[in-house]
Amino acid sequence: MKSVFLFMLLLGASPVFAQNALEDVLQKAEGLINSGSTKGLVDLVGATAKAVQSEVSSMDSDTKYLLLSQADALKGLVPLALSGKLDLSSFSNIVNKVKIILAANRLKSALKGGKSGLVEQAPKVSKALNLMKNGAEGLDLKSLTKLSNSAIKKADKLDKGGLFKNLRLKATEKKLNKIVDLVGEVI
Repeated sequence: MKSVFLFMLLLGASPVFAQNALEDVLQKAEGLINSGSTKGLVDLVGATAKAVQSEVSSMDSDTKYLLLSQADALKGLVPLALSGKLDLSSFSNIVNKVKIILAANRLKSALKGGKSGLVEQAPKVSKALNLMKNGAEGLDLKSLTKLSNSAIKKADKLDKGGLFKNLRLKATEKKLNKIVDLVGEVI
């Protein structure tokens, strides 16, 4: 009975994590995974599932489906976490997939604004690419990591003017579209 109550609390309004954005929860999850500690794992698994579900309202249907499937996978980990049988690698894999999906969604949003939108959102694009790279490295997705590294270099120059500005924008836009397409294949 106690575990059922705790499970419902985690999926409902957990006051500790209710205000945290998905990125904050992912950062806490990464810290816990890197430490190898399981202290607080139950709360964090539930909080991550809740934060993932909250994020989907701002997504298109393809990305929303991918993220909701990860939320379901997280919910499936709660009973294992409650019983102390959850290994951190399972949680880590889901966290890294969530990072990649979240980054892909943010890149899609930036791409909707065209080349001028990319320039305006250059810091957000760089942040999304770093999140993508982090998730891809965690899952050992070499092709996505390589593409992310290349795109980060291009994104860092998005807001620079000069003679080759349009060429840089076009190349960056092409690279970002390639990354977004690849996410659908690897997740």
